[in-house]
Amino acid sequence: MKTLKRISLVAFVALAAVFATGCTTANYGLTPESVQNQRDTFKFKVFMGGFSTVETTDKAVAGDLETYQKNNGYKNHKIIGKRFNPIPTYYEYTVQFFRD
Repeated sequence: MKTLKRISLVAFVALAAVFATGCTTANYGLTPESVQNQRDTFKFKVFMGGFSTVETTDKAVAGDLETYQKNNGYKNHKIIGKRFNPIPTYYEYTVQFFRD
């Protein structure tokens, strides 16, 4: 009986750890959506799962924005908008990039 309780406890802790950490994934690939009539401005979507928070998505997109910036000849960027979409769950970041 003690063994069954221990196995149940270990399984519960493992599942709780998986759900508590959450997950995020970027869905824009190499070409984010361009914003019409706004030069060098793009929309990036970061999909969420589990118990991810806005801080988790902010961290996930920060590195990707730096990489996109460097790969496309920009020197700086500014997040000018952030929108939450409940179903499917994602944050959409509107980002303006600068060459100088």
